[in-house]
Amino acid sequence: MKKFINAKYDCLSCGHSFQMPMVGDFSYGEFILSSANEYRYLNAFENSTFQEVINIIESQPNKNQVDIQEIFGKLVCDLDSFGCSFSIINCVNCVICNSNNLKLSHDGFVWVEPVSHLNWDKLQLKEKNQKYLDFINQA
Repeated sequence: MKKFINAKYDCLSCGHSFQMPMVGDFSYGEFILSSANEYRYLNAFENSTFQEVINIIESQPNKNQVDIQEIFGKLVCDLDSFGCSFSIINCVNCVICNSNNLKLSHDGFVWVEPVSHLNWDKLQLKEKNQKYLDFINQA
């Protein structure tokens, strides 16, 4: 587990308040992933699966059309405890009205578990390549 800033957001559009972990400044390569119910963190430099997916993307003819941050959570990460997939958070929007007109304050710290990818790790390289191709062709 890793300690992150517990960010409190107040939506200036609809008035809803919510909290979520936030990666601090100077945290290059670190990401928070969210599902409908939970959060996980990823350090792209320490996670060998992240580099593995980059290598798979680079081996494909459409490599310039794929953003690893868009696919990583849904493609390789294990589901949350409710069966929902994770996505890397690139932009914070209100969970009610989807506005990005938010006021940010800090509310201490929160511990976040690292992302896991046990099901992905069980696959052979050929199966991982096929899962990637199937995923890209679905999108």
